[in-house]
Amino acid sequence: MAHNNRYYTISDNDPNKAEILTFTVGLPTTQRYSLNGVQLVIKLHHDDHEQHPQLSQYTEYSHAEILPIMDGPEWAAPIL
Repeated sequence: MAHNNRYYTISDNDPNKAEILTFTVGLPTTQRYSLNGVQLVIKLHHDDHEQHPQLSQYTEYSHAEILPIMDGPEWAAPIL
């Protein structure tokens, strides 16, 4: 299965956060936050190829690129 979605990690205190969340997949309350709550991962709709100026300061990731980030210590709680 091919994943053509685009992902970004954005700052929770970004002044454009409310606007960014209007064009992302999911509800604002269902976004994946880092363990410390400082960042969140957003996913754009698979057919959204627009260059959103609100995201210009952030790095774009593919599905394959975001998975290791999400498994990293800032995002995944250690298994005890």
